[in-house]
Amino acid sequence: MIKRITQSISNQHWKVFLIGLFGILIGVFGGLLADKPIWIKFFDNLHWTSGTLAAAVCAWLGYKQALNSQQRLAKMWFLLGFSSYAIGQLIWDIQTFAEYSQFPSPSDCFYLWLAPCLVIALIVEIRTHKLSKAIYKIIFLDVLSLSVAMLTLVLVLYLPERKEIDLLSLIVLISYPVSLSIVVCVCIIIIPSLRLFSQSLLWFLLATIVTVWSWMRWNLSALTGSTTDGDIFNAAFSIAILIAGLASSVWQLEKSRSVKLNKLCDDFLSFLPMLNVILASTAVIFAIHNNKFVIQYNLTTGGALIVILLAMLRQGQLLHERQELLSAKSQKEFEILTTKNKLQSTLNAIPDLMFEVGLDGHYYDIRTQNPELLFLPIDELMGKKVSDVLPSDAVVIIMEALHESLEKNHSSEKQFKLDLPQGETWFELSVTKTVHSDNEQPRFIL
Repeated sequence: MIKRITQSISNQHWKVFLIGLFGILIGVFGGLLADKPIWIKFFDNLHWTSGTLAAAVCAWLGYKQALNSQQRLAKMWFLLGFSSYAIGQLIWDIQTFAEYSQFPSPSDCFYLWLAPCLVIALIVEIRTHKLSKAIYKIIFLDVLSLSVAMLTLVLVLYLPERKEIDLLSLIVLISYPVSLSIVVCVCIIIIPSLRLFSQSLLWFLLATIVTVWSWMRWNLSALTGSTTDGDIFNAAFSIAILIAGLASSVWQLEKSRSVKLNKLCDDFLSFLPMLNVILASTAVIFAIHNNKFVIQYNLTTGGALIVILLAMLRQGQLLHERQELLSAKSQKEFEILTTKNKLQSTLNAIPDLMFEVGLDGHYYDIRTQNPELLFLPIDELMGKKVSDVLPSDAVVIIMEALHESLEKNHSSEKQFKLDLPQGETWFELSVTKTVHSDNEQPRFIL
């Protein structure tokens, strides 16, 4: 089931979103029309600041409107993440105004808190669903494996462009796309693992993917010294973070009831280990192609080996869980069989006649250790009604007992007689209504 995002967006959210979008549009068009570098930088910073501040305000509104403590905890982490990102942008604005060009810079200390806070928020969301420890382990292994595969790809792209950049700067540059890629990986895993779907989650995932791409592109340009102020693609940062802030503040995740979607989720999770291996192997192929970078080759090869190891651990965990399920199933079947045998022994020890009949007197089951007390043989009684085989006076008493049991759940002490081959025999009725579902006709044990 996919819930429409517009059902949860308040007027306050819309106002903040539209104000942020208006600021982004002014910044984008202003940058395109400006001809002086100082104004181009100003408009670039304007749309970045508008998007990040609006996203933080949306996250704050989401925190205020949280419905329960668990939801409030998740949205608190969203608020911390988007607020830190907005603070980083404001510091960046000051750095630009002051022409501060050192890297890493103070703004990076706040920008980089976005991804960890988003991951913690998603973990809180996962923990609201009661899952077994085995499922948590599988989710963790899937996220870790996909994240390592993404890391190997990033290393392949970044390391050849390193040139003279120092190690700390390289680590910071890599941290942006890698940390946000982990957020993407968590979303990609929890959707099929928990069967969670909502338009807001999908918008959040899409916006985070665009943010990852934006940071990948920007930092690669920084490595090659080709960053461009006023580039139309710079607006991707602003639009993506604004959508992510809005989506995270209003989402209400629901489990899918679609059999088709659940089947697709199972197929994706089955294919996931192979996908991770393919991604890591692709990185190794690129590294071999650029074999003059020994560090790149060693790191990507190591990443690929880690992915393969994690895939093996995941499959081992799945086999272990399957074995536990089979053991539990066998134990349950044994307990059911034991209970059934005990019940059969108890029934065999009861000397009285026992019948399962419907409200109309239809015979469904007959059990007795004394068949000579039956008016007719069992095979002649089964499938018939008491009115078809018994004398009318006995039928009247039996039907009265059935209707009394229907109203009171029990009937007793009614008696009738039958003329059997061994002579006149009296019977006393004890009738109990059996448990049945609402759409079934009631049955009775007598």
